[in-house]
Amino acid sequence: MSTQTTLIKLKTFITLNDINMEKKLTRSKDDRMISGICGGLAKFFGLDSSLVRVAMVVVCFITAFIPVGFIYTLMWVIVPEEI
Repeated sequence: MSTQTTLIKLKTFITLNDINMEKKLTRSKDDRMISGICGGLAKFFGLDSSLVRVAMVVVCFITAFIPVGFIYTLMWVIVPEEI
């Protein structure tokens, strides 16, 4: 492996590491319906918030509401609101 290839791989790794370290899960202030959990999750994973909301509703129906409701409430308390 050449030195140039090694340097490119190292630079890419460092850049990706810097991006991942800055990413924090927060509740959205702007993209919220109830508490901003779905908007925050969508922003964290780089998805559309509507997609996350639809997935949450589908999982809610599949699991009979209780687990998703509990996790949503727990996240509402634990996850900080974005500044």
